Order: sequence, then C-alpha cells, then structure tokens
Amino acid sequence: MSYTQKKNIERTQAIPDAFPLQCYLPYNAIDEPSIMIGMDSGVTNNAFASLELIQKNGAVVDFKYNDAYYYENDLAKLWSQIDKQIFLCNQYFNLFSHKNVECLTFEVIPVTSSKRLQSVLAAQATTNIISLMAYQLHHTYKPIPPKAIKYCLTGDGNAEKDTICQAAFSWTKDEKLLYNNHMADAFACAFYSFFQKMKDDCKAHNIPVPNKYTRMDWNFKN
Repeated sequence: MSYTQKKNIERTQAIPDAFPLQCYLPYNAIDEPSIMIGMDSGVTNNAFASLELIQKNGAVVDFKYNDAYYYENDLAKLWSQIDKQIFLCNQYFNLFSHKNVECLTFEVIPVTSSKRLQSVLAAQATTNIISLMAYQLHHTYKPIPPKAIKYCLTGDGNAEKDTICQAAFSWTKDEKLLYNNHMADAFACAFYSFFQKMKDDCKAHNIPVPNKYTRMDWNFKN
C-alpha cells in the first residue's frame, strides 16, 4: 500500500516572483456575463459556487447555475494551514480572475459561534486572504451573517444543513449540493446576493418579480 506524503508548497526564494505571491491584476471582462460567487469559508472544507445573472431590460430577473467547486482531496495533500489557504487562492484566481464578477459573498462567522474558536479563526483567515485577492481583482465582496443567508434561501435563519442541501438541490438539480453541505452553503451565499439584486432591480425598473420567486414571501417582508 502506498501513501501520499504531505508536503508544503515548495518555495525557492523568500518572495517568489510567480504565483502564489504575484500581484493580482484585474482583467477587462466586461464582455463576459455577470456572475455571483458564493464561498463557504474554511481551510480544509472550503467551497465555491457560481451563478450567471440573467437580465431583462437592464434588470436582473433570474440566474443560471454554473457549478460548485470543492477541494477536500487536494487540500489533504498539503500539511500547513497557510499552504492550504494559498492553494484556495490559486483556485479562486484560476476560476474567476477572467470573469465579470458582480459580487463574492461569504458567511461572516462570529467568534461566539458554537464552532471551535480555532476553526472560526482559521476560516476567517482564509476569508481574509481570498477577499484581499478579490479586492485586487476589483471583485466586490460581501460578508453576510449566516442567519441572513439561511433565511433568504429557506425562510428559517436556523435551518439545518440538510434543509440547506435540499433547498440548494431544488434550485440547481446538482446532486453534489444535495450531498455536500459546503457546496450547498456556497450556493446559498451566491443565491443571497442574487436575490437581493433581483429584488432591488425589479423595484427600480418597476417590473414584477418573477412568479417563481414571489412564493418566497419571507424575503419581501418589511
């Protein structure tokens, strides 16, 4: 039986010229369709999801689910936390640096969370690194409380993981989200920002909210 040896990303000099510490320069991606990105923050359990925005007469009225991304097996091959975080930055860069990103949305987890403090701080550090890169790429980023994200998708700010997975699957028909709560959480983050923009755009353009979203009446309460 062979085992994969854990190792750090090799560094040949103190400040490498190449990735991962290169400057992240924004790209001119205005010809690309606008997308919303959701991120479930973590070190070993980080996930991204991408939604393409569908517009009508300048207003966002719907979305097309692109995909979700999860890297548990790749991250398991790296030993140190910072290498895992740099790896995740690399994935974000490769996936989205050439895209027209409307917003990157992620959960902001308070240190009073029921999760272990060490895990919360590690997730926050990952979020800080990736949001810094998003800033350099001119990607707007939005930290949102978990309760608000859960409420937007399900109407319950305390929804359980299974409920989030089932709701995410109902919108995407992607079984990866049904069985992976990290991917489902990433979708929920992107869906939150999509829904807020869709709701605001419909109001600003004086057009009705599409019927399939009006049933989510909890999102329209004052």
